[in-house]
Amino acid sequence: MLAALVAKHTTLTKERIQAQSETSEEAAEKPNILSIRQIEDALNGPYQDFFKQKLSAYSSIYKLQLAITLDQEEAFKNRFSTGEEKPIPKELLSRFSVADLEKMRKQLDELTTEHNQQWEAFSQQAKDLLKQTIADSRMQLSDIEINEFSLNEPQSELLDRFTVLSITPPKQSKAQHPLTYYLNLKTYLTLHSALSRQHLPHEKQDIENAMKPLKANFGQTNKLEKQLLLKQFEEAHEIVRYISF
Repeated sequence: MLAALVAKHTTLTKERIQAQSETSEEAAEKPNILSIRQIEDALNGPYQDFFKQKLSAYSSIYKLQLAITLDQEEAFKNRFSTGEEKPIPKELLSRFSVADLEKMRKQLDELTTEHNQQWEAFSQQAKDLLKQTIADSRMQLSDIEINEFSLNEPQSELLDRFTVLSITPPKQSKAQHPLTYYLNLKTYLTLHSALSRQHLPHEKQDIENAMKPLKANFGQTNKLEKQLLLKQFEEAHEIVRYISF
C-alpha cells in the first residue's frame, strides 16, 4: 500500500510519460523496487509528513506482529525485544493476536488511501488558487508554464530545474510546511519563466516582487496544511493507540 503511493508520488516525469506508452506485459516485467532517490523524495518532499505518519503507524503494527509471532515460537519464548533499546511491553503480547493486528492493518490501509486522496485534493486546490491569483496579478502564463506548474514532479526533479537554470532556490522557513514550500518552489520557477519569456527583468528581486501578491495564498495554504496534518495524525493514531509503546 505505502510503497505503491511512494512510487506514485516520486516517479520522475519522463518515467511517468514512458510508462503511459508501455503495454501491460511490459509494465508487469518491470521490478517494483523503490530507488534510494524515491525514498529520499518521499521523506523530504511535499508529502513527507503524510508518509512519516503512516510509516510510524504501520511500524507499530508490524513490530508487535513480529514480536507475537516470535513469542509463539519456543526458541524465542520470553524474548520481548525486537532488537531495539525499548522492549515491547509483555502485556501487549497477550492482549493482541495476529488477527487483531491484521484487522488494524486493513483499517490503516483504507485510511491511508483516504488520506492520500485528501492530500492530492488539497494540493490541487492550492495550485488552482495560486494560478488564479497569478492571473489576477496580470502575469501572463503560457500554456507550457501552466502545464509545468500543474505537474506533480518529485521535489528532487524540481530542484534539478533550479540547478539547470543556475538559480538558487528560496529557503524554507521554519514555519513553512513541506507542501507549501514545494508550491513556493514551483511558483518561483513559473514566474522566472514567465518574466524571462516576456524579456522582463527576472533576477531574484524581480521574482520576489512578482510573488508578493501570492503571500496571502501561501499563508493560508500553510495554515490549512497544518490543520490537515493534525487531523490525519489523530485519525491514524486512533487505530494504533492501544499498541503504541
